[in-house]
Amino acid sequence: MLQKSEYPASRAIPLSAIVLLAIAIHGPLLLMQLPASSYDANTHMFFATHYASHWFSPWNENWYGGFSQTTYPPLTHQWIALFSHLIGITMAYMLVQGIAIVLLVIGVYRYARIWVNEVQASYAAIGAVFLGSLAMLVYQSGQLPTTAAAALTLNALPYFYWWNRRGSFLSLLKGLALALSAAAAHHVTLMFGAVLFALPVFVLSVMDCNEDGAERNPIAVIVRGVVFAVLMIVGVAIVLLPYLIQLHYNPINQMPIPHGSRD
Repeated sequence: MLQKSEYPASRAIPLSAIVLLAIAIHGPLLLMQLPASSYDANTHMFFATHYASHWFSPWNENWYGGFSQTTYPPLTHQWIALFSHLIGITMAYMLVQGIAIVLLVIGVYRYARIWVNEVQASYAAIGAVFLGSLAMLVYQSGQLPTTAAAALTLNALPYFYWWNRRGSFLSLLKGLALALSAAAAHHVTLMFGAVLFALPVFVLSVMDCNEDGAERNPIAVIVRGVVFAVLMIVGVAIVLLPYLIQLHYNPINQMPIPHGSRD
């Protein structure tokens, strides 16, 4: 008879298999270009089209009588622009969206591993493949920057945790690089992520300071968390400086519009 530990349900599913599952589920839908008819997809492809032709000039004369594309974080648009030279703008959008989905699944797994064991984290990652919110964002709302920024934020948080726990300089660099990339994809998602996800991770790193022979001084853990936060704020301000300048001269005045995010 099988021991309890030998039952399939007690074994962790390899992350590589979960990534292949995500590709198998979402890949055909992306190849069919289903997100192309979503709410915001054409706007993002429009921004990307400009970067593909005018990489160093954010001024776009094809809309509103001319406007600066620094009014929106550029990372996903620039990824699309780069890939578009090889596979066209629409398929480049699908490719970048597929990369964001894969990164999100990996990020859910790595974030869950902070809290639970490998088996439970693998099931959490499988659940991420079938998230209804992900399907809505990808196939209905076309919120590519949101999914990309969420994925990058989730992948940054484990490095934040281990920097706090062990003071690993490499974890600091990787965590900051991913966090700043998330800001360059969608700054608002990073802000919400910092409140909803980073604060619990920070508290956990303080609570775990006496485990596994890592840092035993909670004050040191707190100081490292503050150092990470300060460096991230400074880094985000530098990365988004063109956006912040535009925001200063052209403040956003909210008004009710028909948009899926307001439903």
